[in-house]
This record gives sequence, C-alpha cells and structure tokens, in this order.
Amino acid sequence: MTSLAISPTPPAAVAAAPAPAAPVAPASAPKQWSGPPAMGLKQGVDYTASIATSDGKLGVQLLPGLAPNAVNNFVFLSKQGFYDHVPIHRMIPGFMMQSGDPTGTGTGGPGYDIADDPMPPNMTYERGVLAMANTGQPNSGGSQFFVMLGNTPLPPTYSVFGYVTSGDDVLSKINARPVVDNGQGEQSKPATPIFVDGVTITEAPLPATDAPPAPPAPPTPPAAA
Repeated sequence: MTSLAISPTPPAAVAAAPAPAAPVAPASAPKQWSGPPAMGLKQGVDYTASIATSDGKLGVQLLPGLAPNAVNNFVFLSKQGFYDHVPIHRMIPGFMMQSGDPTGTGTGGPGYDIADDPMPPNMTYERGVLAMANTGQPNSGGSQFFVMLGNTPLPPTYSVFGYVTSGDDVLSKINARPVVDNGQGEQSKPATPIFVDGVTITEAPLPATDAPPAPPAPPTPPAAA
C-alpha cells in the first residue's frame, strides 16, 4: 500500500510527508486487511455516524449515494473498531483536521486502498465536509479522512462522503487548539495530543416514498333498458 502523504494540501503549500504526532503506543497493532471490504451498504437505509473526539461529539450524515465506496469503507472500519482512540495527527486552523491513522504518523492505514468515488467538478469543500485523504494519486485512499474547519477551494479529487450535522462547537474547539511545527515546516501538529475516541454508525430505514396515485375507476356502464 502506498504511504499517505499530507493530503489534502492547502493551496500554495508544498506537499510533504507529515512528521509523526506525539508518540502514542496503541494497545495492540492496528488491524490490517488484505483488500477492501465487500460492498455491504443496504438499499433504503439512512447512514449516520457519531464521531467522538477529545473535544466532544460530531454528528455526521453519510452520503452513500454520492460516495458509496468511501461510505462502505468508513462504515466497515468503524464497526471493526479501527477508529477507536486514533490520533487527530494533523490540524491546520481554518482549513481542516485529519485523522484515521492508528499509528499517528500520517502514513498508516488498513492495509489496502479503495477506489475513488467520482466527484462533480463543482464540488465545494466547506466547513463540516467529511472527505477521504489520499496520497495525491488516484485510488489511494485507505482509512484516513479529514473534516473541513473552513471553506477552502480544493480540486475534486477527495471523495466527499459526509457532512457534520451537529457539533459545530466541537469543530471550533478543535480549530482553536494550538499547533506546532510538524518537523517539515508546516504548523499542523497538535501541541497537545487529540484523539478520535471512536465512531458509532447508526442505520435507519429511509422514509417510504409516496405511493403513486391509484388509476381512476372505470366508468359505470349504463343500465340495461
């Protein structure tokens, strides 16, 4: 699997591999798989997520219609506990926070890459948008994701698979945290470690669509003479 570089890269910034975040010793080695999960999304189901962080919970509406590969992958990894106590290893105030690497180095993942979900050319990356990080190469996402902390123009090469519906105050708390140099000239390493404590997925039936109107009753034949 290709190592994840610092993606997304802010405009006019020079791409470089992030320095490791503060050392975090996981209870066990991160889970690894030989390939991406089979498609397990169900038709007629609404998928939401609750992302617990050190600064509070983010409610997220997932978008399987827009990004089925990314949503399927995120749901799978969340249910496997892959995101339990995972560092938010990169945060650029006013831009985005990035997590999803249990090693906290910015280069880790689940052992596989997933296919990109094509994005419309006019895709906007606004505050609260949830998207897949990648190496800058096609089909190179794995487990790392980012949440926008501001409105920043980005190329539509990052699969958007959700948006924050509650917890804007949590985004503000994270955005206000001090950061230090990551060792590569980027002010993005949280000065105090911050974590995604876990992700809970909720599945609920979508509201039934209105039934089409019944056809009109045939006219009553005239009575016999």
